[in-house]
Amino acid sequence: MNNSVLTRQYPSKLKHAKVVPIFKGGDETDPSNYRLISLLSLFNRLFEKVMYNGLKSYVELSGLLYNGQYGFRENMSTQYAILDIVNSIQSNMDNKLFTCGVFLDFKKAFDTVDHSILLSKLYHYGIRGPVIEWFSSYLNGRAQTTQIDKQISS
Repeated sequence: MNNSVLTRQYPSKLKHAKVVPIFKGGDETDPSNYRLISLLSLFNRLFEKVMYNGLKSYVELSGLLYNGQYGFRENMSTQYAILDIVNSIQSNMDNKLFTCGVFLDFKKAFDTVDHSILLSKLYHYGIRGPVIEWFSSYLNGRAQTTQIDKQISS
């Protein structure tokens, strides 16, 4: 793994995912009733875990996240987000102020992330040198096949 970061190259053999659709329910002919699961190798998952932990530590120690960011953070949950909202509403009611909430569901948001924008954001927040080039190598040149029953796409 260290050699991969030092050479700034993610192993190309690990850039392949096998995608398997899992039926969720409803009409079996409707593609939206399937959840796509990417099956990756054990080595791929290890790489991702190590890089995730390093990036998470950097982000936490650098204080890059907004205090109101509850999702995908250790010791935070949606329950804290709800408590925060309820407290704000109660405080505004006590001060005779109106409260308006806008709630958005960014369904499949990760699937729509532009890699060049993601890399520029990482660079902006201090991810530089071999690590940013490693992330670029990780994101580019990926491939996948889809398996349905015993049939595998090319």
